[in-house]
Amino acid sequence: MPLDEQKAAVFYEAYRRVLEIRNAWLEGIRGPEAIWRFGWQMFVAGVVQYLPRTWLELGSAKNVFLQYLPEMLSPVGYSVYPAKPEFKDKDGNKKKKKDLTPDELKALKDYDERRRKLAVKFPVIPSVNPSLNEQSASPFLKELTKLSDAGFVLVAIDNKTSEAFKYGIQLLQRYFKGKRSFRTADINYKFPEEAPAVPSLNDDYVLGYTWDKISKMSKAQRDALGVAMAQKADADAIHAEARVIGKRRKQHEVRAEKVFEFQEFCKELERFDETQRPEDRGLVKRLRWCTRPGFGSEAN
Repeated sequence: MPLDEQKAAVFYEAYRRVLEIRNAWLEGIRGPEAIWRFGWQMFVAGVVQYLPRTWLELGSAKNVFLQYLPEMLSPVGYSVYPAKPEFKDKDGNKKKKKDLTPDELKALKDYDERRRKLAVKFPVIPSVNPSLNEQSASPFLKELTKLSDAGFVLVAIDNKTSEAFKYGIQLLQRYFKGKRSFRTADINYKFPEEAPAVPSLNDDYVLGYTWDKISKMSKAQRDALGVAMAQKADADAIHAEARVIGKRRKQHEVRAEKVFEFQEFCKELERFDETQRPEDRGLVKRLRWCTRPGFGSEAN
């Protein structure tokens, strides 16, 4: 079974064990309603639609989940990006490109094309004739927000000439070198555990001056000291740090925190079915099913 199908199968079965998703199905809620009513992502809406069926019973419907997989909000710590196909010879060694068969070359070409389509989105800009108004602009703004939440960087590039386009691409490559964007749901702001104390009016000394000396200053001197205090307070202020959930950095690359182990997950789900113990809900606890940050997730 290809890696992408392994992931889709395991995640599908894990979602089927989420109590909130089961309750939604029992209430008669199906895929489309789950999306607009709860903000659940497409993959999870598909689970609600086919909940009574196991992965093996889905038949051709498996293709729906394979299509949704790369753009789903992945379980914390795991990647859902399409896996690059690998081909081995009869000795188990990885084939070089020159040794690939026509079918294998086509599979590699299809993979590259799929990645291109996943990497670029074209928002539909509303027509300005008739004049753009709040009603017509709202869907466009929602689409832009959705792309931003998914980790896309929104830019405009001049494509009127090949020269302008070339220079635009060069600027983007330079500007984004060493930088990565993240899904909104993957960012958690956390205050540092230790931080320097910010001086207050209750301190005996303020920027080296005693209160007795300050009381003898002129109004202009006290105003200048107040500005200096404000500047120092702002410099010493405790700012929350952005932490990326479930990711690890290796040089300039950002990778999934955990390695996907298909057989271990299958055993884990079987164990949970037998015991129903909270400690056996390893993967289920890492699932996120709502596109709105902070909602619909046991991990948040």
